[in-house]
Amino acid sequence: MKIYRTVSMIKLSQRGFSLLEVLISLAVLSVGLLGLAALQTVGLRINHDSYQRTQATIMAYDIADRMRANSAGLTAGRYLVLVSTNPTGPDCIASACTPDQLADYDVRTWHEMLALKLSNGQGAISAPSAAGTRTITITWLENDLPMQLKVDVQI
Repeated sequence: MKIYRTVSMIKLSQRGFSLLEVLISLAVLSVGLLGLAALQTVGLRINHDSYQRTQATIMAYDIADRMRANSAGLTAGRYLVLVSTNPTGPDCIASACTPDQLADYDVRTWHEMLALKLSNGQGAISAPSAAGTRTITITWLENDLPMQLKVDVQI
């Protein structure tokens, strides 16, 4: 008995990806991931800039509140800071300090916090104007650019 096998010529369709398609999809994916990495970096930088601006605002209002709390030291002119230096002062507790010592302590603590919280943070407090307002000026570096915050306060 003879068995004949018939082989039919069936055109097989192509299955899978070619190497070129894989390389193109990897290139598109890598460009997308690089874009996400750049977006993350920009987001972190902007977040840090926002943090520094918030800290500058908080520090300006902090020294204004300290001046309001120590009216005797304010009247004596102890809160006048024209140039940000590294002032020295006593380490005292508010109840054991004279108003002048408390003012010196407040200014020293304020300068330390500016230097700690801001890049090259410095501060100045002006003498009272004719209207009785004082200007608190805080400067710092943000992305190597000088930034400045001025707050006019009525004390």
